[in-house]
Amino acid sequence: MAQADAEGLTDAEVEAVAQAVDIFRASPRSPSLFTSVPVRDESGKLREVRFCKNSEAQEPLAVIGIADDGALLPLTWLA
Repeated sequence: MAQADAEGLTDAEVEAVAQAVDIFRASPRSPSLFTSVPVRDESGKLREVRFCKNSEAQEPLAVIGIADDGALLPLTWLA
């Protein structure tokens, strides 16, 4: 999977990422500062939003998947 360029997101994808950020931010485990990284699959479809504690986005703390219909999947903590 590849990171998505924020400028290349459709309106629906921007809305999905914004909702995912709101969900992550509302979690009691969410740090006050974090980076969100939209991720596309090989075909270019937005599949998940990763949340990292640093701007290098190397160690995701959590992920929210995005279903084929654009619905957000539950928040999954990785760390």
